[in-house]
Amino acid sequence: MDEIIMFIKPYLPAGGWSVFIVSLLLLLRYIIKHPEVVDHWSELYYKYVGIWEKDRSRKIVSSELSYRITNLAKELNKQSDGIIPFGLRIRWTNTDEISSSVQDDNVILVLKESSNSDKNIVDSILMFTSQALLPKGRNSINKVLLGLLDIYSVKKMLFSGNYSSAYNYFIKNVLDEKISKNEIEKEKIMGIQKADEKGFYARVLLEELKLFSEKYFRTSEEDKHIQETLEYFNFIFSIATRKPGDDTTRLLFLGETIKIGIVFVAKRDTVNSYYGLDSYIHRTKVDFEKGATKVYIFAHALLVEEYETDPEGYVIDVHRKASFQYMDYIEKELLKNTNYLLTKTESFWVDIDGYKKMTKLLVVEKRDPTLT
Repeated sequence: MDEIIMFIKPYLPAGGWSVFIVSLLLLLRYIIKHPEVVDHWSELYYKYVGIWEKDRSRKIVSSELSYRITNLAKELNKQSDGIIPFGLRIRWTNTDEISSSVQDDNVILVLKESSNSDKNIVDSILMFTSQALLPKGRNSINKVLLGLLDIYSVKKMLFSGNYSSAYNYFIKNVLDEKISKNEIEKEKIMGIQKADEKGFYARVLLEELKLFSEKYFRTSEEDKHIQETLEYFNFIFSIATRKPGDDTTRLLFLGETIKIGIVFVAKRDTVNSYYGLDSYIHRTKVDFEKGATKVYIFAHALLVEEYETDPEGYVIDVHRKASFQYMDYIEKELLKNTNYLLTKTESFWVDIDGYKKMTKLLVVEKRDPTLT
């Protein structure tokens, strides 16, 4: 090294730069001769400066997770308000003791950071969901059913949140493992997904379970009607998985607490029959007479052709647009009936056999005659 310095000394510029370069070369020589010093410096860096960088990295991860999961929860709440009433906050620990609690309308997760970011994401959503999904129903809903709903909701959040890598980690390390251990049934998970694709996972299944649990929350009857929740799920499952054209599936559920009917405005032969669209209104009336307190009416949009003509009346173009003309008629007739109360009208997209379809939902309740 001394020989190198002596060799380059004549070429160094005068002043401070020469001092700097010589000092740098001397430092390099020292490092080469004493590699253990580098290890010590690294230790000091990570002990002091590195802690700050690690905390910063954790804050970035937790802030992103909190933001994305909270927004995904809001999307689910748009379909049924209050399904997930909490936000998310994450705190990190260096111990193996992890925990979750609810404070100030937030689920607080205390997690141990893993070097596997996918595991961090999945663990966070799993713990969040087990606290936040239907929080008032954790003691009144069948535990097997609750486990299915938790797992599917995590799957939905990961997929909807574009966590591609974490989604694959979840499928392999959580979902598939639970299926292989017979902790959950793959068929049931697929049934929930079909219900979701058709638009009534949150809007019907979770909505009624939410209302059910709110009724019994912190009462002496909190655990007396658990079986009803499982029977209700099986009712929705059979509808979600029924074959096209199957008219044998039951569309009316009359439990001790949950009493609903489901009507699908779909068949053209029904519309073109003698009673036409009034048959759906009659069906709603019958459901109420049998004991239903609420009826959900679904209809897909129809493609209606509109013809553009020239001044002489010749067709020059055909325009197709989505129309809810059948549902609009039903809605109008139901509004005329003073015995009914239309509590919800919503239009949304569903996925039917790989095809996107615009769908409309009417929720009708029987008006309480004692109220004016």
